[in-house]
Amino acid sequence: MNKKAKIIVIIVSVIFIIGGVLFTIKIVNNTNKQTSEEVEIQVDPKAREKSDNALIEDTVRNFRGIYVSLVNDKELDFSFLNNVITKDSEIYKKVVGDIEAKRSLDTKIEDQNVDIKEINGSTEGYEVVTTITYTETTKGNSEVVKLEQTFKVSVQDNNIKITEID
Repeated sequence: MNKKAKIIVIIVSVIFIIGGVLFTIKIVNNTNKQTSEEVEIQVDPKAREKSDNALIEDTVRNFRGIYVSLVNDKELDFSFLNNVITKDSEIYKKVVGDIEAKRSLDTKIEDQNVDIKEINGSTEGYEVVTTITYTETTKGNSEVVKLEQTFKVSVQDNNIKITEID
């Protein structure tokens, strides 16, 4: 290779902004000088909605996974809920109370399935309708439980939290 050939490295960073994606491209050559160019690419609103819905679904599924883990393992700390529910909220207190009641009865939850039926809402808040099926065992008695639950989910500053469970 020619010694005088310039080595070019391209670093691409992606920043999500409302209505599109902003790419920053930095070009570094062998003299360590950087140049930058920003290019905005518009994202189809339907694609953004699908992306938001996926994040909302993940939040609900993560909540249920954390809930089951907390019921099944008395040693786990309730701080895991902070990822999906705002601490000091009424729903947080209600969920912790429910988990403590199940723990006191040595309840175990297995074979959970969370089926998302529909997601309604906008960037301020969503309503997620689910069917949750699992096997609950208390004092040696097992039963299959099927719940129809609706989760209200808040999206603020890219922070997604469950605010209500009906």
